[in-house]
Amino acid sequence: MDVLLVGLGRWGEKHLRVLRGLGATVWAADVAAERLAWAVKQGVDRTRAVADYRAALSHVKAADIVTPADSHLAVAGACLAAGLHCFVEKPITFKGIKFDIVVAQGVFEYMGNVQSKKFAEIAELVKDDGKFVCTYQNFAHRHKNIYWPYSNIQQPGEFRRDLSRYFRIDQAFPTAYNWKHSHPNRRFIKAPQERINVNIPVIGPKLAIDYYYLCSPLRKA
Repeated sequence: MDVLLVGLGRWGEKHLRVLRGLGATVWAADVAAERLAWAVKQGVDRTRAVADYRAALSHVKAADIVTPADSHLAVAGACLAAGLHCFVEKPITFKGIKFDIVVAQGVFEYMGNVQSKKFAEIAELVKDDGKFVCTYQNFAHRHKNIYWPYSNIQQPGEFRRDLSRYFRIDQAFPTAYNWKHSHPNRRFIKAPQERINVNIPVIGPKLAIDYYYLCSPLRKA
């Protein structure tokens, strides 16, 4: 598939690596000439490295948008208008546009105004019979020394209460268990040490790592 990658900053670099690894034919767009030169060195064809992303819209089937959040509305709006499938790196900003479904994975665990602001924004996007699918990653029962960067993660009950302020939760699916006896014990190589068991037992949903929530708009009485 021909994919347009818009934005070649820190996160854009990661997206380029993944897209090339998936075998996509990548078009790359960035306003900085040095970033386009970098993309060419990474294997992007020189004819597919453009300063104006709009020059590539007629040549691709999908767009991967990794630009600053305040540009998402203009860039994604143009890509959607061109009939492209779009992936937009968080945080999303799409005021005034309505969606049938919004999917967000692993980005709403943190407490505070940022989470509430994004819940409110997404609720507005799907208010006309749309759906919101999100995941919550529960680090609360994991080894605190190993997972210290996630010390400000909400407890599952707190997250669900916050989610319920903006959406009706239709279904919740606990998945991906990781039992205490198989916890990683070394901070900097924790990923290779993790042993994930995806056979979900009926009991003990609070021990789940990931929760998937299928949500609908709240209906005003």
